[in-house]
Amino acid sequence: MLYKDLKLSALMFAMAATQIYAPLPVAAQHSGNDKPTAGFMSDLETRIKKNPQDVNAYCRRGQIYLDGCEWEAAIKDFNAALKIAPNTGRALVGRATALASLGENAKALVDCNLALKLRDPAVQTEALQEKIMLLREAKRYKECIPLLTELLDSKNSGFTLLERYDVLTMRAQTYLFLNQPELAIADIKQCTQESRRQHGRYLILGQAYAMLNKSDKAIEAYSEGIQKSERDPKRLGHAKHDKTLADLYLARAELYRKQKKTALADADVKKARQGQGKMYDLFYEPIK
Repeated sequence: MLYKDLKLSALMFAMAATQIYAPLPVAAQHSGNDKPTAGFMSDLETRIKKNPQDVNAYCRRGQIYLDGCEWEAAIKDFNAALKIAPNTGRALVGRATALASLGENAKALVDCNLALKLRDPAVQTEALQEKIMLLREAKRYKECIPLLTELLDSKNSGFTLLERYDVLTMRAQTYLFLNQPELAIADIKQCTQESRRQHGRYLILGQAYAMLNKSDKAIEAYSEGIQKSERDPKRLGHAKHDKTLADLYLARAELYRKQKKTALADADVKKARQGQGKMYDLFYEPIK
């Protein structure tokens, strides 16, 4: 789905910022990220023909189908693996991902829960991530908090520091959905290292201050995000980054307008329009 279909207002974009700028880390997902060769697929098919009970072969081929967005084929292989060994965590999580991609979220959630009950460290992080995304889509935000906290507390997640920041940013956003801006601010404040993909957190920080009626602090947060984004030498032509910067300007403009600072608001809207490039227009609703 193109993000322009969301048609988000400037300020409310903060509520969806992590879906664009800080998705849950994928470092622990998909056991084989290298593109498989035809020979490798042929070897797997040979293995399955020789031994139709080869659970690992079904899982590996299912994962390849999953990585290639061949959802039905992936489900078929994961089903085969689960028929042989019902408690195969990799197959449950893989099937959950494929089902979710087909819009069968209720079934996907069942598979996530089954996988989590296994407490298999090889797939626990991925199962948590998949369940969180499903719950967020269902707007079951309260249930996401303990899962996000479990991700943050896990010693087996394999997250880098920036990936940990992604989880903190998502939890902060979830706190906003639950009308708990103080907790959102506390999470964002833990993200101290700068990164291009982290500039969107200033939208969430500003939104949290705005919810607390601290307009000056909100403007300060948006301004800091704008300054950091504009100083990024690699930002030009990057659609998601351009969107971050545009929405920071629009969010600040909205607060300026509320403060009757029309000239400043108009200047920010103009800046936001200037940030729209060809790639930006492909993904986002044009600024009017």
